[in-house]
Amino acid sequence: VSGASGGDTGVAGSFALNYSEATTQAVLPVGATVNAGSGDVALKAQNTSEAAVSATAKAGAGETGVGVSIGLNIVGDASSRAALEGTLTGGNNLTLQAEGSHTLTTSAIGGGAAKDGTGVGGALALTVAVNNDSEAQVLGGNALEISGAFDAQATHHGSAVTRAEGQGKGSDAAVGVALALSFVDDQAVASLDRDLKAGGAVSLSARGDGSSKAEGIASAAGEKAAKDGSSGDSQAGKATGVAKNQSGDSDLKVGKSANADSEGDGGDAVSVGAALGLNVAWSEAHARVGAVAIEAGGQFKLQSENNMDATALADGSASLGKDITDGTTVGIGIAINVAQMQNEAAIEAGAKVSAQGASVQAVMKDVGGDTTHKFGATAVSGASGGDTGVAGSFALNYAEMETEAGLASGALLDAKGGDVTLNAASVSESKVSATANAAAGGTGVGISIGLNLTPNNDTCAMVEGTLIGGANLTVSGTSSDDSGTVAIGGGKAADGTGVGGALAITVADNVTEASVSAGEAINVSGDYVLTAVHHGASSTQAKGAAAGSDGAVGVAIGLSFVSDTARASIDRDVSAGGAVSLSARGDGSSKAEGIASAAGEKA
Repeated sequence: VSGASGGDTGVAGSFALNYSEATTQAVLPVGATVNAGSGDVALKAQNTSEAAVSATAKAGAGETGVGVSIGLNIVGDASSRAALEGTLTGGNNLTLQAEGSHTLTTSAIGGGAAKDGTGVGGALALTVAVNNDSEAQVLGGNALEISGAFDAQATHHGSAVTRAEGQGKGSDAAVGVALALSFVDDQAVASLDRDLKAGGAVSLSARGDGSSKAEGIASAAGEKAAKDGSSGDSQAGKATGVAKNQSGDSDLKVGKSANADSEGDGGDAVSVGAALGLNVAWSEAHARVGAVAIEAGGQFKLQSENNMDATALADGSASLGKDITDGTTVGIGIAINVAQMQNEAAIEAGAKVSAQGASVQAVMKDVGGDTTHKFGATAVSGASGGDTGVAGSFALNYAEMETEAGLASGALLDAKGGDVTLNAASVSESKVSATANAAAGGTGVGISIGLNLTPNNDTCAMVEGTLIGGANLTVSGTSSDDSGTVAIGGGKAADGTGVGGALAITVADNVTEASVSAGEAINVSGDYVLTAVHHGASSTQAKGAAAGSDGAVGVAIGLSFVSDTARASIDRDVSAGGAVSLSARGDGSSKAEGIASAAGEKA
């Protein structure tokens, strides 16, 4: 925390840095040997961490006030790991558990105020945490043989909030700048990479959720320099009076104005507010078995769950006093969100699994009743007062989502007399909003651009490998994907030209699939059911509004490119003791709207 107040010049600067590593491990390392006899074996790692950074700087003075803060929150490693790397002989039930919960908050606030001059407030908040992992793993090594059940669980929660605020206030000039940057990766992994023979069930589950947001908020309030005794001419007049007294020359004159502009007024005031919110995030959940042989006395189960939220916000505003007719205001807001979500349950190529039925599922994680991935970018800008006002907003959301439950090509599953289920499910929302409004005397320009891009959004349940035996076979993919994009630009000039422009673009490719690809014939004793269900909804709207006494231009462009697909397919021979059913049910709605208006009146 820093502060400076009083006097002609005030400068405050704050720098806060946190670098931390927090690791927890429960490991049977390479080279170690444990003979568990007939007892249970458990490896468990738990890790909970909080990393917080706050930087605040405020300055207030007469002529110059500058407050700048920088907050850096760097987490090099925040992990929990339960791992079997060495040799284990014997044992009844074998359990691996890794649990991690990690919270990060980063705040930077900078404020500068100058009663008779220039105020500058700047803030930079940066969060970096790209190794937030929870892992339950059995690595390659000697085969395992246990009399009971095998259970590997990885559970992960991650949350990161990054916020920057910059505020400037000054009579001549005001500048507020805020930069919020966030780079976060959350991961949950449960994996098996050695041969296993278990007398009971075999289960691997990875459950993860990651939430991140970056917010930049900047404001600037400026006011034109006073025309009383503090003006340039007034100061020059006082100096001339002193010179007359000293020289005795009562006719001494300055000859020219000492003011900043040619009209003899005080210099035009300037107000600038600029904000950036940048969020780059990954959230991954993987439950997998590699090219190994697994023999289970009970059911084989693979389950991955993920729930990801990622957003960016930028708000930049600038203003001048309501009675100020000269001067310039500029407001800029840029919000960028880039997100990648993976949710995968996979029996990989080369695996050979024998069990009493199998369940392979990649589904949504329930986080306090929330079962929806949420992505978004919001940019707001405003400029008001003075002769010229310019506001610009840019909001971009780019998200990729991959949800898969699969028996890979080259893998073999012998389900004996049990049921087999492969299920993939996903629900997502992607929202973008860009708003820019400018109002001034001579020229007012407000331009906004909103881009909402989700070009790779796949939810797939797939049988590509070999399936032997099985009672009922169910392969299902279910998804619901909503997207909304809004861009609004408004420009108004009381005595001149107003321009309002908006561009809104939506690009989405949503695929939901349940498939059995070409391969060896499948023979099940019960029903054979494939189902793909998809819902898609997209709305794109652009609004451009302008008003000006001399000229007015309003432009709005709304563009939408959306594909929604539901597909169920069988490409190999099938023999079933019961019914055989394939269904693909899909609905998709999309709309693009461009609304422009201009109201002009001659001066």
